[in-house]
Amino acid sequence: KQWYQRRVRGAATQYAEVLIKRYGYNKRIGLVTVPDKDDDLTQFAVHEEIRKLFDERYEVVKADLLRHKQAWRRVTDHLVEYKTLTGGEVKTLFEGGKLMRKPGDLLPNK
Repeated sequence: KQWYQRRVRGAATQYAEVLIKRYGYNKRIGLVTVPDKDDDLTQFAVHEEIRKLFDERYEVVKADLLRHKQAWRRVTDHLVEYKTLTGGEVKTLFEGGKLMRKPGDLLPNK
């Protein structure tokens, strides 16, 4: 679990760094390409902006999850019972509907 979390965080940080340093995805750094070997002050500014980006996105995702908490609870409860769900079944549960199959039945065909 820890290995996976480190890999995901590392990949997300690298992606955010590319967005900020190469594509100017930040008002503070601007629309400039920041070289990989730049001074400590620039690196510090880039990493501050990465942290800010993560903090902002974390709050947005957290709010979305909490807003749909009951729907996610229905999905997780059904996953425990059914073991697998199709995308359509997740959508049905999210919209408050009922599944057409019983636990243990095979997944429906298209």
